[in-house]
Amino acid sequence: MNDRGEVVGSSAVADGGFHGFVWRRGKMKDLGAFHPLDINNKGHMVGRVDGENTAYLWRAGKLINLRTLGGPSSFPTAMNDKGQVVGLSTTKAGGRKAFLWSKDACASSRWTTPRASTTAARSPAAGCTAPPGSTPPGGTRARSPT
Repeated sequence: MNDRGEVVGSSAVADGGFHGFVWRRGKMKDLGAFHPLDINNKGHMVGRVDGENTAYLWRAGKLINLRTLGGPSSFPTAMNDKGQVVGLSTTKAGGRKAFLWSKDACASSRWTTPRASTTAARSPAAGCTAPPGSTPPGGTRARSPT
């Protein structure tokens, strides 16, 4: 739930499946296969999509696949009003790492890995530079679906 009283989640539907939803101004909007886990005060949401193993951002009516840190899956846990997303991702080596995904005026979409083990917070730290080696090699940056 955000400060504007908007609520996100998943709900059972008539066919026995589940759909994601956002509750705004007393009305529930069906988001279909997108299952949001958090919403910021701008109405942007992070979550998962049925049949996909990666984190997604819903912004301005578009889904953006946030990809991974090189492994097969990622899971978002929270986002702030700057649009930064935190969560967990598998790595190419088979491990798991916390991540901070950010798209800001200083850089294009990027991933960073916090230096210490962290628990996702509502307000991940901002920054315009990533530590050396923290941007994964090609294919792992966020992209907008076409």
